[in-house]
Amino acid sequence: MNDSVRFLLYVLCLLYYLPLTGQPHYFRHYQVEDGLSNNTAICTLQDSKGFMWFGTKDGLNRFDGYTFKIYRNNPADSNSIGNNSIWRLYEDERGTLWVGTERGLYSYDYASEKFSLLKEAPQSEISGITTDKQGNLWLISGFKLFRFSFIEKNIKRYDDSSILNFCVTIARSLTGDIWVGNINGQILRYNPATNRFRPYSLFRTPSQLLRAGLKKYTIRGWAFCSWEPLTRVSKHLTSQRMNTPTS
Repeated sequence: MNDSVRFLLYVLCLLYYLPLTGQPHYFRHYQVEDGLSNNTAICTLQDSKGFMWFGTKDGLNRFDGYTFKIYRNNPADSNSIGNNSIWRLYEDERGTLWVGTERGLYSYDYASEKFSLLKEAPQSEISGITTDKQGNLWLISGFKLFRFSFIEKNIKRYDDSSILNFCVTIARSLTGDIWVGNINGQILRYNPATNRFRPYSLFRTPSQLLRAGLKKYTIRGWAFCSWEPLTRVSKHLTSQRMNTPTS
């Protein structure tokens, strides 16, 4: 095949793929003029019923694809949400919607559209919510970690270790493990058998990672980390130039 034929094939392939890669993406910007309670949206969630929920600085919003329904505190209604500053949204396995506000944690009843305060939870900003395999509710409030037991109706504060100071995020993995992130660059895995957390640093040096048998990926001008659940080590990726993966 001569050079002219190769060039023609290249041009034809390029013309074929350009329309695919050049498809426009359409985004609609929703603001207070469209029914949103406040333009500062802090958190969002799509529930199991298909509704989109948006927590803002001034109210909770439910979006059905067409219109917004706004939930705000009504001092004359004890079943309304207790605070208008919404910081975290979470739906558990039972379909209960949990709303973390600046002043406590509330559950939402879809049938009655009423909110109930979880009195045992801290009456302060709720910045993290998840549940474990046993159905316990885990919370972060004031950079502290809490676990609420629905069976025993009590709440435990985890502050017996320096690694649990300044907790900033919490999540449940696909395998059901509870992971907590702290401000020191560590992720902590909860062990139900010992009721303790094991820390993993996200800031190992690249040489430590390579000795652990990880692949090294770098991206220009950025530093980021990824987690290897099988080997239980993190990738701390720092470089000023783009490299191909190396083992």
